[in-house]
Amino acid sequence: LSVIEALLSQQSVNESYLSMHGSVLTGLADMLTDQGKYSQAREAYEEVIRTLEQEDIKMAQLHMWGEKNLVKRAVDDQFMISINTILLKSKEHKKIARDTPLENLMLETDSPWLAPKQLLEGIKEINTPLSVKIVAEKISEIKKIPLEQIDQLTTQNAKNFFGINHNLLNLHNNL
Repeated sequence: LSVIEALLSQQSVNESYLSMHGSVLTGLADMLTDQGKYSQAREAYEEVIRTLEQEDIKMAQLHMWGEKNLVKRAVDDQFMISINTILLKSKEHKKIARDTPLENLMLETDSPWLAPKQLLEGIKEINTPLSVKIVAEKISEIKKIPLEQIDQLTTQNAKNFFGINHNLLNLHNNL
């Protein structure tokens, strides 16, 4: 998986870092895979979008995207926005889930962090990939779309993004 990360939390530092190192990070990411870019913004949302656009990235997953005001721009760039269990607690992420078209949405859990019980009840727990169902259920509730449709479309989005041929997934059953 290719990686472009803006991990620092201060925007001015992020902007300087990305302007100096954006193409180096992109070049490193390109060496890892041709499937697409993965971006974790951590408060540097504008900088990440700008860098992806400047580097002419055509395919990117915006992990745990937290800036509602940039959703339209990300969608216009045809980037994927992935949503995790944070939307159980965060009003901003609920709005992002609501405003992101299904064609641009993927599900994630951010395991082992952000366990549902820890977010909602303060009970220490390790998150697992099984929580993706809770994310799908919450998005279904927010968008007022059947869970099966959320599951189908977001699964297809992930397969398309990561280049997973669904026929290969069935190979085991045919052996």
